[in-house]
Amino acid sequence: TPAWKDVYGEQYAPYYPRYDQTSYPPRTLLFGDMDLLYLRDTARFWRERVGIDGFILPGIFNWYDSPDKVWAKYNLLQEANRECAIYGIDANFIKVALGYKALPLWDDETSWQAIFDRFGAAASLAFKTGCRGIVIDTEPYTQPLWDPLAERFEGRTAEELQMAVRRVAEGLMEAMVSAYPEIEVMVIPDGAYRWFRKSDPVYRLWTNFFNGLAAPLSPGGVIVGTESSYHARSRELITWYYCAFNGIMLQHVEDPIYWQRRCGIALGGWPLGYYREVRNEEGRVVGTVNKEGKPARSKSDKSSYYPPDEFEEQIRTFESLCSRYIWIYAHGSAWWSPEAERYKHLAGQSGPLDPRIEEYYDVVNRSERPGFRDYILEFMPDQIQFEVFP
Repeated sequence: TPAWKDVYGEQYAPYYPRYDQTSYPPRTLLFGDMDLLYLRDTARFWRERVGIDGFILPGIFNWYDSPDKVWAKYNLLQEANRECAIYGIDANFIKVALGYKALPLWDDETSWQAIFDRFGAAASLAFKTGCRGIVIDTEPYTQPLWDPLAERFEGRTAEELQMAVRRVAEGLMEAMVSAYPEIEVMVIPDGAYRWFRKSDPVYRLWTNFFNGLAAPLSPGGVIVGTESSYHARSRELITWYYCAFNGIMLQHVEDPIYWQRRCGIALGGWPLGYYREVRNEEGRVVGTVNKEGKPARSKSDKSSYYPPDEFEEQIRTFESLCSRYIWIYAHGSAWWSPEAERYKHLAGQSGPLDPRIEEYYDVVNRSERPGFRDYILEFMPDQIQFEVFP
């Protein structure tokens, strides 16, 4: 294997990964519409057959929930986590999306204080039920969040918005850490890459949000889960992307040392669950189609984007670059199909899986086998050494 500097160039040398001996190899997370009852009943399968270390769980907490609703799923979440822990699944996260409803303006301090309290309650829920932390989805689904030129921010300068976004993020993290001092926080997607590399104004203020989350220097850190890596399969492309994104973060975070020691990148892949949007001449989404090009609802087609051998190269490269987490997007339930009679409330998730699903399970499970650490070293740059971060 050639030295990385001969493949990727000297300019990327400062951005090669640094491996934390205490956390490597990375844990594999699965993110889809996982039902807590179904997870409780299938925890052994996910750990022993597939090799999943944790789940990113939606539908438990919304930023606009009432205080009572935050705790509505306490018992079931605790039961699921207890069952998971028996088999070694110990990295479950509660996912919350900022963009599902209209957020208050960034400088509306009164409204944000109530949201801080809800995030604190969610962190307490995570702590008391045995979750590892919280994943914050920062995609602006229903309204602009990070574009300072958006109409809803009229009358405010970019500098004012940058400061306001940072204050809000710091307040969110302080609320979470107050309730759960060791909490781990992940943010998705990779907004800094989209702004600084792709010049997408939709994410222009995203880095200010990250810096606010990182400001309290919480011991659990802030991990960035990437989506730009979803369909990258070659080792060279993934490694280039990792170095480029890591370089962007090192240049724009306020504390590069904290970024290297307590934060970092969790590369994400999307091998199963085909989905393609159909847009009109104005660029608006007017429908979705399945792999055959036929109209179909989103999340109904569980077939693959790319074959198991390409997924193998993808996930092994992910594991050679990330020291704490990698993750797989399931796009609904592309990795499972509940029994219709037993789980009537999950009827929408039933349906045929990809015919090669067992091979995809094998790819993930390979990291649990003896000798994996020596095997994955073949993917690593030969000049990088393991470290123990204080």
